[in-house]
Amino acid sequence: MKHQNNLQITNLYAYSPKKQTVGTHAYEFIGQIFSFNYSSHFDGQLRVIPPDKLLENGRNRGYFAPCEGEIKIDVKDIPHNENYDIYCSNIEAARNFLTPAMLAWFDKQVPRGLTFFLTGNHIYLAIQSNLIIFDPPKNIAAWKKWNIEEIAWRIKAMTQTAMQLTEIFQ
Repeated sequence: MKHQNNLQITNLYAYSPKKQTVGTHAYEFIGQIFSFNYSSHFDGQLRVIPPDKLLENGRNRGYFAPCEGEIKIDVKDIPHNENYDIYCSNIEAARNFLTPAMLAWFDKQVPRGLTFFLTGNHIYLAIQSNLIIFDPPKNIAAWKKWNIEEIAWRIKAMTQTAMQLTEIFQ
């Protein structure tokens, strides 16, 4: 889906291929990525990740190590961030962006499993919704249970979420 501000929404899922009691995959993330233009320019890149919410209470914390050129901002020197990890390539730009109001907003997003990535003038948000926005049926039984009205409501709700998210960063 595309919209003003170059808003794009896509489904994303990630899993570990291991044997489960039902199926052969252990899903670690099922949700959406929202991508849109940021009204300012950020010098460098910034990631805000709530690892305890995302991956089984931090079981896979190694997934979120600093990328090349990034450093982790120390938890003790930013209020409120006991709920997430912050990585950046430009500490001064990160501190200017992470105002107390922005940090409070991130705190409210922890239950949603929201992750944030900002680079230049583009923002990427991932929300662990445990839903696929538009998941067409894959067999006859699924076709019989499929409800287009439910799918339409799901798409409408996700669109409203996307619009709220873009407003925060404008």
